[in-house]
Order: sequence, then C-alpha cells, then structure tokens
Amino acid sequence: MSKKTGMKRDWHEPLVFIKLSEKRRLCKKINREIFRTLSCTAKVDVLMQLITNLEQLDLNGFYSYADYLRWQFSERVELIKGRIFRMSPAPNRKHQAISIKLSVYFFQALQQQTDKLCKVYTAPFDVRLVKNSQGMSDKEVYTVVQPDLYVICDRSKLDERAASARLT
Repeated sequence: MSKKTGMKRDWHEPLVFIKLSEKRRLCKKINREIFRTLSCTAKVDVLMQLITNLEQLDLNGFYSYADYLRWQFSERVELIKGRIFRMSPAPNRKHQAISIKLSVYFFQALQQQTDKLCKVYTAPFDVRLVKNSQGMSDKEVYTVVQPDLYVICDRSKLDERAASARLT
C-alpha cells in the first residue's frame, strides 16, 4: 500500500512520486539529450539516476567516465585517475584574454593548412585520457580533463561528447 495515496502500488511504479506536469517537463528535457529512443517513463527513471549536486558524491570515492557522464551539476570538475578534483572558479580577465588570443592564433594558423585536418577546441571540452585508444568503454576511462585549449588532428579520436588522447 502506498502511504501517500492509500492505494496498492504496482510493482513497476517508481518509488519517487512526481507530479505529471513535472514528469512531462523532465521528458522534454531528456528528449533533447541522448535518450530519444526510450519511453517517457524510462527517461524519467534515467534522469532520477543523474547526480545534480556535488554533495551527492563521495569526494574520496573512485569514479569512471561513465559516472562522470551522469553528473549534471554546475560546478566544474575533472577526473584524475578516478578521483574528483574541483576546478578553480571562472578564470580571471587576463587568463581569458590570453586564452582567446591563443585560440584565435591557432584557429587562423590551422585554417591556412591545405588539408585542414586539425581543429581547435576551447573549454569546457572533455578530453578523456586513455591507456589505449581502441575499444575502451566509458567504465574503463578514469581520467577526464578540460584543458583551456585543445588542438586535435586525428578526427577518429573525436565523438559527440569528447576527444580521446592516449596516455604515454
């Protein structure tokens, strides 16, 4: 029996009660993400597993890129060898000015290449550091950084979420 409604619960009902309007809002939010093929209820179940506050995590815990992808909080963090490291707050003006100048410089230099294989990415952009570049699942990646500036010339190392770089 549900304490809230006094009615018997079906086995498939979620334990968390969500108003229908809130469920619809969450479904719309998830539809814009990668879960387009799931049913609405499955999408809400997935969203309920997302971490929305850094305090929900054990800062001394060990995490993978698969865990990192569930983190939906505004504070910026990096994952180094499975450990969470908070990034400094927004960079100061001087840092931003230098970063922009370097980005423009690299972009212009790379545009002059005839093959135009290389691309410039700026933070926030995830770079997964992997032991080998072939066939590593998200659960096997333990280091994710967000460099201020990243130049990549091997497009096979890019996907929709991030870039992969090999640890040496």
